[in-house]
Amino acid sequence: MMRRICPWLASITLLFVLEHAQAAEPERSAEKHKARSTNSLERVQQAASQAPAAEAASGVHWAHDPEAAFQRSQTTGQPMLLVFGGKRCVWCRRLERDTLADPQVVKLVNGGFIAVHVDVDQHPRIAEALEIDGLPTTVVLTPEGDVLATAEGFQSASRFRRTLKGALAKQTQLAERGVQTVGGEKQLEAPAKKR
Repeated sequence: MMRRICPWLASITLLFVLEHAQAAEPERSAEKHKARSTNSLERVQQAASQAPAAEAASGVHWAHDPEAAFQRSQTTGQPMLLVFGGKRCVWCRRLERDTLADPQVVKLVNGGFIAVHVDVDQHPRIAEALEIDGLPTTVVLTPEGDVLATAEGFQSASRFRRTLKGALAKQTQLAERGVQTVGGEKQLEAPAKKR
C-alpha cells in the first residue's frame, strides 16, 4: 500500500528552514567569538571531527539537504533513501559501521538512490512527519514522495540489500504497470487501443 507523502513535503521544507533559521541566530554571535579565538587549523580540525559518523564510516554519498535531495530525486527519477538515526543510538552506530559500510550496500545505494542521513536530534520535525517511532529507521520514497519501503531497527547488510532491491523492484513494477502518482494519488494510464 502506498502512503501519501507529498503534502508533508512542503511542511517539512518550511519546518526545516525555520529550524535552521532559529538555530542559526544564536549561533552567529557564538561563531564570531569562536572565530576570533580559534585559528584556521583548529577550525578545520573541529569541522572534520563534527562530520556525520555515517559519512566517515562508509562510502555512501549522503545528501545533506533533504529538500535538495527530494528535488534531485524528482529530476533523476531515482528513489530517495532516508536513514533516520540519532547521536545516542547504539543500533544506529552499528547500522552505520556494519551495514552502510558494506561494499555491496554502498554500491547499491550510490547506484540506485538519493541517500539522506537524517539525524532526528537535528531534524525532529521530519521524523515526526513520517511517524518515525524507533531508531534506526529506513524509509524509501518514490520521486513523487510515496513510500516504497520502510524498515525499522537494525538490519544486516544482506537484509538491507533485500529491502533496497525490493523497493527498486516495486518502483519498476509500478512503472511497468503504468501506475503513476500525481500529488500522491495513484493514476492508471489508459490501456492502448487495439486496431
